[in-house]
Amino acid sequence: MGESIPATISIGGKLPNRLVDEFEKLLDSNSDGFSNTDPRNNPCGSFELTNDQAYNGEFEDLEAFCRKNQLTYVRKSDAKYDFEAEYICWQPGMESPKIIAGSQNSGPVVTLKMLIAAKEDGNTLDEVIADNTPIDVPDFAIVNDDEVPEVASVS
Repeated sequence: MGESIPATISIGGKLPNRLVDEFEKLLDSNSDGFSNTDPRNNPCGSFELTNDQAYNGEFEDLEAFCRKNQLTYVRKSDAKYDFEAEYICWQPGMESPKIIAGSQNSGPVVTLKMLIAAKEDGNTLDEVIADNTPIDVPDFAIVNDDEVPEVASVS
């Protein structure tokens, strides 16, 4: 059985008009009822959705929609019970989302075990930091359909 875990997702990129209704339905179904779920009413920057009762701290269908439609996202799931806090990041060009360990209050974390493994692999501290830093989410914008090519269906 899944747990209700607080989570926030920041979404950025260009959403074509033809997908706004579908996106809004996904926002509504993933909302805790207090977040803005109208993508047309996003003042500036990335679009952010918070849900204090997200199923397993995820927005599974919304994240899949973002990947399918080339929208960058960073999801932060809080720690709860046996679940560790984490950041899940994806942007166009990535094969799969990047998972970054997090802490409840301090953001991303790098453990001693991770540092030792990185050293054994010959990675520099700069590489470790880059690998464990969430990606930058671009501004979110609704654009004309012809500004974004249609993408093939992703299962």
